[in-house]
Amino acid sequence: MERIDDQLGLDLNLINNRGFLSEDKMNESVGKLKYNQLHPNDRALLRDAGIGKISKNEPEVSFLRRTEYISDRPLSKGGNNLNTATEEIKVKEKLSKDEHFDADSQLQNVEESFTVANESLYDLKNIKHPKKKHLRAVNTWPLLPDTSMLDNVFLNLRFMGSASINRELNNLKQQQQQQQQQNDKKFDEKLFDRALESSLFKPIKSEGGEWISMYSLDATNTSTTANDNDNEEQINDLYEKLHSTKKEQPINLLDEDEESLETYKFKYTKNYDMTYQPFEHENEELAIKFVSDEIEDPVSKDNFKRKRKMAYYYPINERTYDGINFILREPSTNELKRSDTIRSEYDPMEYEGEDEEEEEEEEEEEQQEEEQQQQEVETKEE
Repeated sequence: MERIDDQLGLDLNLINNRGFLSEDKMNESVGKLKYNQLHPNDRALLRDAGIGKISKNEPEVSFLRRTEYISDRPLSKGGNNLNTATEEIKVKEKLSKDEHFDADSQLQNVEESFTVANESLYDLKNIKHPKKKHLRAVNTWPLLPDTSMLDNVFLNLRFMGSASINRELNNLKQQQQQQQQQNDKKFDEKLFDRALESSLFKPIKSEGGEWISMYSLDATNTSTTANDNDNEEQINDLYEKLHSTKKEQPINLLDEDEESLETYKFKYTKNYDMTYQPFEHENEELAIKFVSDEIEDPVSKDNFKRKRKMAYYYPINERTYDGINFILREPSTNELKRSDTIRSEYDPMEYEGEDEEEEEEEEEEEQQEEEQQQQEVETKEE
């Protein structure tokens, strides 16, 4: 097939077309056009998109017409219309007075918040539930952080599904009641609950998974011997100490207590599958303890995970414990200093933290003592 030319036979160069741009032919082509009347429905097409105002009667559908900011348009309701100029003036006046940055005004706002809180603390009629309007307040408590406990870490344990402790306790209580009825002894349910609340939990990790072991004081003795009475005294004594709200009394020793203290013997009870789920935000869950008017001390709740009943086999790659000997004593001076340092971050007025200079001096003294010991060892060897 032969090629005609680059334009395939059509001469597209208008300059080579002689006479096409002549005035005579242009006048002839324009004169042939006839003016037709534009339909009224099409007259909106002649409007320039950048000129003129949009009618208020037009529907507010931004995606069907040109891009615009609907929020900048004035509201149709007269009652909600606010004069933006007056609002800007008020904002400038507030900023000019520095009400938000002045120390005196900040102190005044804090004091006003306390007065409002105190008014609602005693006037229960003005307190309303935010959602359930039919509920009425019965009592109120001031909610304050207990800075004396903020040096500790609290975990919320939740036993779910087949790991429910209540079901196991009910079965165990029935067995104990039957055994103690034979020995003419009443079952002490209160003692049993106190032993449970004083239990210890030890998390264990391995390649096969992670679980948590439960240790508790023995409250299942059915005999009437002296050991049974000792266990009962230990359970009650430990429960009262752990739930005490008295401030700790530091011992005179700096590090470890060399005095003889009572040892609480915890026995292994059971293993539970464990799943640890940290919170995304700080203070997402709070533990609250309602205390009397004389004492204030918060206690944490216990958070829990599900466990399926299965038979697991693991190689022994970590140390296991059949029991734990627990000793409860007052904190030493150095331990109390470390706790006060952590507490001072939350309440510097009540607790004094160690200065960096004091810590550096202590480290230097320790280094000097180590160097002296090394020198003494070298001299002895020589």
